[in-house]
Amino acid sequence: MAKFINIHVVNGFTLASTNVSTPAMNGDNLFPADQITSVVCSLEANNSIPIATISLSSGKTITAGIAADQGSASSAPSDDVPTASDILSYLKGWVNKSITANPGGVKSTCSLGIDSDDQSKAKYDSALQLYWRSYVVS
Repeated sequence: MAKFINIHVVNGFTLASTNVSTPAMNGDNLFPADQITSVVCSLEANNSIPIATISLSSGKTITAGIAADQGSASSAPSDDVPTASDILSYLKGWVNKSITANPGGVKSTCSLGIDSDDQSKAKYDSALQLYWRSYVVS
């Protein structure tokens, strides 16, 4: 496993009852892979956006949300909620794959798949690509 997991956010937003554009979370966001104690995926309470909640042994929690479009600084992730019926299972799988990837390396980026119930699509469709849109450490 790599030393750090990377969540690359585009057009970041703070997820709340009123979504707030948060450019400071854009780009690479790293956390130590060896401190991960659990990964739980659920729907964010205010917007039904799929989120991964990653607990660390330091007591910190990473909460990262995804959307079905990279959007813009003015388009909130709640405008583009993924529609795949098993999206939470897929999200947990993508996070877990990044934890075990790049053994001995420094960084493993958590790449997201596509918004489709058929994850085995032979042909990639950029219109279905998912994006990290939120990253909060608490």
